[in-house]
Amino acid sequence: MIIRTNGLGKRYGTRAEWAVQEVGLSVRAGEIYGFLGQNGAGKTTTLRMIMGLIAPTEGNVELFGRPAGRGRDFYARIGYVPDVPGFYPQLTVEEHLRMHGKLIGYAGKDRTEETLRRLSLWEMRATKAGRLSHGARQRLSLAKALLHTPELFILDEPTNGVDPVGIEQLRQLLLDLAKQHGVTILLSSHLLGEVQQIADRVGILHRGRLLAESGLAALEQQLKSCIDLRVSDVRKAVVLLEQRLGLNDYEVREPDGLIVHVPADKAAGIARTLIGHGIDLHEMNVRQGTLEDYYLRLIGGEAQ
Repeated sequence: MIIRTNGLGKRYGTRAEWAVQEVGLSVRAGEIYGFLGQNGAGKTTTLRMIMGLIAPTEGNVELFGRPAGRGRDFYARIGYVPDVPGFYPQLTVEEHLRMHGKLIGYAGKDRTEETLRRLSLWEMRATKAGRLSHGARQRLSLAKALLHTPELFILDEPTNGVDPVGIEQLRQLLLDLAKQHGVTILLSSHLLGEVQQIADRVGILHRGRLLAESGLAALEQQLKSCIDLRVSDVRKAVVLLEQRLGLNDYEVREPDGLIVHVPADKAAGIARTLIGHGIDLHEMNVRQGTLEDYYLRLIGGEAQ
């Protein structure tokens, strides 16, 4: 196991509320692990404890099969992209990478050029960081984290502020690192649709607690098809679903939405029952359930 946390918890100062509590996650070698949760769920706090940047209040972290430490032997094996990367605005892209290489004891000129080209930064190498777009700065942060060819790559919300093209490039980069080079990836995100496209396993954090951990392939097999409805009277529709059709696996999406988790062949009967009892059916879509559906059901339907 590349990462294992045991009863990990963090409470700041004398506050009674825990930012993170009893988190026990495990990340296997060579996999992409999607660490999911709303903003403020405790993902960044958890990643910082894994990195040794803040001390846990309780529990512990194991990296590469042994207790985590702060020595160079650990950090030399890890690439880390924080949620808010820092830059020196007057240094160029190439100067950033060369300086970073010297700090970590890895200053090879060939590797610098290779990394800049890989992240589509070679043509910007003489541009000062203060003049880069947000997406280019994010790629520079990725380049710094990958310069020393880490075995473990930890990313905290790397798609924040990145355009769709940049997100696609990041997706392909992570897939290449994991599938072609055996790099283990821990990816924190609140963009469930993006994570579903690349992750092998996911962990769902909510209000500081890890609610579930699952292989994505197994989870997708369990996801039911569902029917999205928009109706004129949600409350009356719910009563009909329960009392007339015996259906209890549904979610209400205010003001006029319902998601009913049933096989697709139930759609016609639902429509007949609702319309037959005077409910206007504004919209009806049958689709396969998604990771987002599973996530929202798990946390009780709270909006992200």
